Amino acid sequence: MTSDWLLLLACTGCTAILVNGTIFNRPREWLMQRSQLLKEFLSCSLCVGCWVGFLAGYLQYGLTLKYIMLYGFASAACSWLYDSLVGMIQAIEVDKTK
Repeated sequence: MTSDWLLLLACTGCTAILVNGTIFNRPREWLMQRSQLLKEFLSCSLCVGCWVGFLAGYLQYGLTLKYIMLYGFASAACSWLYDSLVGMIQAIEVDKTK
C-alpha cells in the first residue's frame, strides 16, 4: 500500500520535471517546435501525468489493464492538482510584491 502512494508521488514529480523542469528545456522546446500536438501535450500536466501513470502502472503490475488505467488517471489527477497548487502559490507571491 505504501509503495502505491510512493509511486504516485514519483509520477507527480516526474510529470513536474517533464513539463516544467529546466533540465528538459532544450529537448522540450525542440519537440514543441516540431509539432503542435507535442506542444500542447508537453505543456499539459494532466496529459503528461496520465501517460507517466500508464507507464508506472505497466512497470509495477505488468499487463494488468485495471492497474495501468488506475495509475494513469490517479497520476493525471495528482499532477494537475500539484500544478494548480504551485500556480496558485506563485500567483499569491506575485500579488504580494505589487
